Amino acid sequence: MSHGKKGSESLSYKAPIKNFATHPVLKDYFKENSGFLSIQWVRISQNEQVDIHEHDVDTLMIACAGTCLLTGEVNKVFKEGDTVLIPKNFKHGLSSYGGELFWGLSLRFCATTQLLEQT
Repeated sequence: MSHGKKGSESLSYKAPIKNFATHPVLKDYFKENSGFLSIQWVRISQNEQVDIHEHDVDTLMIACAGTCLLTGEVNKVFKEGDTVLIPKNFKHGLSSYGGELFWGLSLRFCATTQLLEQT
């Protein structure tokens, strides 16, 4: 399956293509919002933090590597493999934990392009 070209060389990907709109955790959000999805990498290094804030849409956080601390209305260790649904208007933040580098994905669902316009 060819998905693009680099110079005159065709790139071929053998990994399966996944439709995230059918994933059991995500399908209801796609159905309800039937619109746009913003996906952002979140990186927290030692002694770094994301200040407590809130969004006007639901956010799904996926911990991809390392560990951090979820802060705000709930304080909880968030480690590789964990997922958490952060409801809209829920005050939350992130901070480093145990000196580990943390990588996560933040997925926000909305019915308009409002998230695309904020980046």
